[in-house]
Order: sequence, then C-alpha cells, then structure tokens
Amino acid sequence: MSGLTILKQRYPQLIAELPEEFDSRDLIALIIERYKHLYEATKSEYPEAKRGEPSFHGQLALGLTEFPDLVEQVGTRKSKTKKGTISETTVWRKRHVEKAS
Repeated sequence: MSGLTILKQRYPQLIAELPEEFDSRDLIALIIERYKHLYEATKSEYPEAKRGEPSFHGQLALGLTEFPDLVEQVGTRKSKTKKGTISETTVWRKRHVEKAS
C-alpha cells in the first residue's frame, strides 16, 4: 500500500480536526504535524511533478474529493506558501449529515 493511500485513509480523522471552513494548505499542514515521518517518506516517492500532473501536495489536496460526504469544495483563495509566494488554494467546507431521529 502506498504512503499516499495510507495518508488518505486518515482524512476522516484529519477533517474532523479542521475548522468548518479550511483550505488545502490547512490540511497539508495538519498532515505534516500529525504524520511527519509518513509525509516525508511519501513525499520522497514523488519527484518534482511533470507539466500537467499534480504535485505531491496537489495529490494530497485532490484526495479530499474522495470524501464528498465529509467536505465540499466552495471556492478558492490566495494564500502564501512556505516559500513566501502567493498562489491559489482550494477552500473546503465540512458537510454535516442530519441524524435521523
């Protein structure tokens, strides 16, 4: 099983820890905080992305689309990367399932 698959299996718990509205960088920061060794080992499996392919962080962010019952994409916003550059990141909102009475 790939490191990326293992990380994605942890998304429900990670999503539960994030605020109601968050962006992809918030998720990645939490992954790094909670699973630093797995993150580093998995990142080393993904060399620089080729043109037109998502980067490692892009693949982590796209993993949220695999959980439509937990989150929905609500837009984008500009934010600063660790390198200090400004770029767009996807904004997500948690979905709340109504419990049957």
